[in-house]
Amino acid sequence: MGYVVINIAYVSSIRMFVSDQSSSLEKTLHSNVMALLLLVPISALRGEIPRVFGMLRDTSHPFQIAYVFSGVLALLLSVSSIWCRSVTDGSTISLLGGLNKIPVVLLDHTFFWTDITGPVWIGIALSLFVGLLFARRKTLPTLTKRQTPRASSVPTLDNKSVNSASKVEPPEKK
Repeated sequence: MGYVVINIAYVSSIRMFVSDQSSSLEKTLHSNVMALLLLVPISALRGEIPRVFGMLRDTSHPFQIAYVFSGVLALLLSVSSIWCRSVTDGSTISLLGGLNKIPVVLLDHTFFWTDITGPVWIGIALSLFVGLLFARRKTLPTLTKRQTPRASSVPTLDNKSVNSASKVEPPEKK
């Protein structure tokens, strides 16, 4: 329950403090600062900050470079996801979030030799099915209510158009 409250507070803060006209970089900065304001005090209270720096000091230089590089990639991922949200709708982002689990599971199986259980295969099948359904729905033309033509655009039998200022007499019977 606490995670739900924190998530709602986080999303509300973004809507409250960051305008729609802000750039993706500004939104990312706000997002990361909000996360730091929450995580740094909790980490400090638990004594994790000195432990992390101590562990990093004892690792190899290639690992330290990879660690920093992963942080840069996370920042770029955050910027790109906020930009993507600005040019598309939330349902597309949700779909991509669900569908990206498929390659993760398959790569996990390939590189780390993990077993893919029956429920995982069902999840993959459902994700693919929902993805195909979503893509099909997005490609269908949207149905609109049938618009009633205005009087100014209604053609007459003799191909003259009737405007709203003129009155049309019914044709005479012979």
